[in-house]
Amino acid sequence: MRSATVPNPSCSSGNRFNDDACDFELVTSSFSSQECPVCKGVVGEEKLVPLYGKGRSVTDPRTEIPPRPSDIHTLFASLEQTRLSREATKQRYKEYIDQCIEEFCVAQEQRIALLQEAQERRF
Repeated sequence: MRSATVPNPSCSSGNRFNDDACDFELVTSSFSSQECPVCKGVVGEEKLVPLYGKGRSVTDPRTEIPPRPSDIHTLFASLEQTRLSREATKQRYKEYIDQCIEEFCVAQEQRIALLQEAQERRF
């Protein structure tokens, strides 16, 4: 199956113009006094309906592919920066957990000491 590339215009009545040079002349010349060779209707630029067929390539802006990243080195540098950032975050998290455990242990030791003092006062 071939992709649609070149417009093959038709008039508002649905009569199609071939890809011949004379029809191209008809379509591309001044539309003010032209008429359809089949139905004799007035052919105006606003009344033409483009039908696509094989032939010269016409770029459809909807098919443009966005550019790729600048280069592979930039991508690798970005990935390395992300890796280093994650490692730093993991290290900070580990330090935070260690600090929380330390504070918990100190608080537990203080509670134990207070409980021992309270028991000694009772006896």
